Amino acid sequence: MRQIILPILAGTILFSCKKSESPQPHQTRSVTDTLMVYSQQTRTGKSNILLKSFKTGETRTIINGGTYPFATNLRLVYIKDGNTLGFAKVDGISNLLLPLTQPSEPSLSFDSRLICVVDKLSDRYQLLKYDTVGSKTVLFETPNEISSPSFSSDGEKIVFAQKTSANSSTLYLIPVAGGAQKKVTAIVADTYDQYPSITTTTIYFVRSRVIDSTLSSEIFSSNFGGTSITQLTNFTNNWTTPSFFIKNLRRVSNGIDTSSFVFVSNYNDDTNSDIYEYKVVGELKKMTETSELEAFPSLIPNFEKQ
Repeated sequence: MRQIILPILAGTILFSCKKSESPQPHQTRSVTDTLMVYSQQTRTGKSNILLKSFKTGETRTIINGGTYPFATNLRLVYIKDGNTLGFAKVDGISNLLLPLTQPSEPSLSFDSRLICVVDKLSDRYQLLKYDTVGSKTVLFETPNEISSPSFSSDGEKIVFAQKTSANSSTLYLIPVAGGAQKKVTAIVADTYDQYPSITTTTIYFVRSRVIDSTLSSEIFSSNFGGTSITQLTNFTNNWTTPSFFIKNLRRVSNGIDTSSFVFVSNYNDDTNSDIYEYKVVGELKKMTETSELEAFPSLIPNFEKQ
């Protein structure tokens, strides 16, 4: 599973954060009709996209050979077989398949009418916007690695991460209608800002640093100008204690709790990654527990079949 920007060493990152300093995971859920879409890498290296129902307990594969899923209550986008952008219903029935060079990390607008995706060409990266009939707009291109594009909840902006040096990445914002990119977070050596998830006014993101050879992460929030940045978690004891990585951060929008996130982490597991839900009040819930590697979860509360 290709890692964007972060220098994860050999897929194994040591966990050494004291349990008393971090929230303990639980298996229970209060929303019983929630669906979760995510990818899972099998032991053979193949990645599939799975759908899990917390109402029935069923987990099933909906797309074979699929990676980088992103789902809303209405639709799903993903990458098929490494080079094709797919647009589908949440049950995996595809409406649109678009060939690209080396696409990754597609995202949907809240109303599912726009798609953004990163494509890697031979000499540059492109941030692309598609509508649901396949019309393409190149919003931004650069020789620097870019990743993790995310629409604002009003559909008017996209925030993404850009590699600013060999050991750092920074968040940038660009209008969906097109225009110049704007830097949101400062360039800081040995600091990786990425995986943004945004509302109309606030950007939530992951900031990671290597502490004693261990990639360690915290969740932050920022306004669009980057002038007001707040640390929301403190798993690392103010960056002094090695912790665990957080990847693929996504905000859960269920109309009830706007302070809930879903992400992938190696919390409490040196060699594996599972999916967790985190509430800013400090509650951490484990969503999967398998021997495979999970990635790119989307939690869909109160799902209604279209």
